[in-house]
Amino acid sequence: MCTKTIDIILKNLNDNALLLDAQLTNQEWTTFQSSLDSLNQNIGKNFEIFNTINAIEKKLKKLITSINIESNGKHRSLTALQNLTLILTELKKELEDNYNLFSLLNSAKNSLVDLKKQLGLTDEKSILAYRGESQDFGETKLLPSMYRDKMEITDEINFFDLLKDYSIIDGQQNNLTQKAIAAQHYIQTSRFLDITFNMLVAIYFATNPNNKDGYFYIFCFPKYFSPSSNYIENYYQDMITDGGEYLILKNNFKVITQSFYNDRMKMQNGGFIFFPSEAITPIPNCFYKKIIIPSNIKKKIRKELEIYFSIFESSLFPEKEKRKDVITSYLKRSKHNSASNNEITEELEYYFSNLKLQLNFMKKNNVQTLKILRILRKNEKDLIYSINLFYDKHIDKETTREEIDKWEVEKSNTINDITVNLNNLKKKFILPLEEN
Repeated sequence: MCTKTIDIILKNLNDNALLLDAQLTNQEWTTFQSSLDSLNQNIGKNFEIFNTINAIEKKLKKLITSINIESNGKHRSLTALQNLTLILTELKKELEDNYNLFSLLNSAKNSLVDLKKQLGLTDEKSILAYRGESQDFGETKLLPSMYRDKMEITDEINFFDLLKDYSIIDGQQNNLTQKAIAAQHYIQTSRFLDITFNMLVAIYFATNPNNKDGYFYIFCFPKYFSPSSNYIENYYQDMITDGGEYLILKNNFKVITQSFYNDRMKMQNGGFIFFPSEAITPIPNCFYKKIIIPSNIKKKIRKELEIYFSIFESSLFPEKEKRKDVITSYLKRSKHNSASNNEITEELEYYFSNLKLQLNFMKKNNVQTLKILRILRKNEKDLIYSINLFYDKHIDKETTREEIDKWEVEKSNTINDITVNLNNLKKKFILPLEEN
């Protein structure tokens, strides 16, 4: 790629924008201009600039549509705006010459550094994970197949029975975690979202050739759970049977580390994100970043994965006749450990730990105080509702007065602990912002 050519194209782009500035007062134009600043800042950052150009193109199309409607297609700037789109196309074409696997890996490294910095996590406390999606799945991105298939918990129970009837689940897979892993492996349907702890594997899936831009997701989490954990199994069992022994919070997703239940998962360094409760909610964006891989370089990246790392279909899917070596590097992790033996306390500890990271991310990104306050209020409302629901399940016609009093005291103490935690978060994240 010729740096001089890039500089000429950028100058042409900025000159055209400068000429149009005197002709346009549209709000969309102001937004577009601010995007040009990001473009100039990211010009040497390989894949980051492609994301920026995509955003600029969307804003430019929106601007052209807006002006076209307002002027009935007669505004003198329309031709010049169309010219800007051609310049952006030319810029993308020049930049793509420099796109390769190693520039992608470098961009991933930069994203990880930014994520850890935003979350305030050290290398030792960071759980790094990845996922590749072959296209933009919109509202269903990074969500498990159960959500996309609109399955309910009752469907999930029947689903496991059917898997056993058709010998997809064998007699040795008795616990729910193993059943869900088998369902995800063979049917691609469960409340588990596939992730990998090897970024090369994620890049392979993101570059699946389909004439659409691929999406490479990079995660950084503070804790993980073992797939053999009794806590996860009991938690899952309680959730699916509505047992009421565990506090199930809808947005308290859990990262499950590498699982070697089958050869494919070993090869792919696979793990999962477990989405509890029936009302599945998306992963907060403070825990991940995305890199867009242009569709026309997917084939090039795939080829480089084969040449430099022996990553190809037969190395990730051992069911194929030919098998070759695959990259199997292992990451140091910070395993989830709780000092408490109380499941409610443990769940709330984990919940507030993630909420604190999310608020810290928002504070660093100068999110408005009112928005942070709204999030805290919503969390408080959801938590108290969940606590009331949890304790009410333990009271029925056969419950003695003594037992009712005991549950009421425990519920009151739990709600009080939640209030204290939330007030502490308000003091840390709301008051300093208001003082500034």
